[in-house]
Amino acid sequence: MLELLQLRGAPAFDPQVGVTIGPLKPVTFLFGANGSGKTTISRALADPARFPGTDLVWDSPTGKLGIKVYNRDYVADTLKQASNLPGVFLLGETSAEAQTELDDLTGPSGSIAAARKRLADLGDSLKAKKAEITSVRDELKVAAW
Repeated sequence: MLELLQLRGAPAFDPQVGVTIGPLKPVTFLFGANGSGKTTISRALADPARFPGTDLVWDSPTGKLGIKVYNRDYVADTLKQASNLPGVFLLGETSAEAQTELDDLTGPSGSIAAARKRLADLGDSLKAKKAEITSVRDELKVAAW
């Protein structure tokens, strides 16, 4: 288990002395006013190398576990809006491939655009057939009476 975080060289804290956060519990909540360093702490936990001199202290050398941090960086990296499809979001850092595929499908020459054109053409054809049926019915009524 993570025992404490020694944070140095980070904004919001003394660059020389830094801060030691701990002892930590299995679940630790960080709260404070805007600008107090909460995001900086979460960034240091997610990537200790981001701030030189930062160290994570574990209860045992072999007890290192993966740390998952949910902050605005995580959201920005993993949740992206599809550019052409409102309400569709892409999850994951490798969503560039999915975004490219969606752009290809929804772009002017994509298969979705082609299907929309075929559907519009069918709609026009259907309107013409309905008009033809109405005309033939009218002729039939006249001829029958």
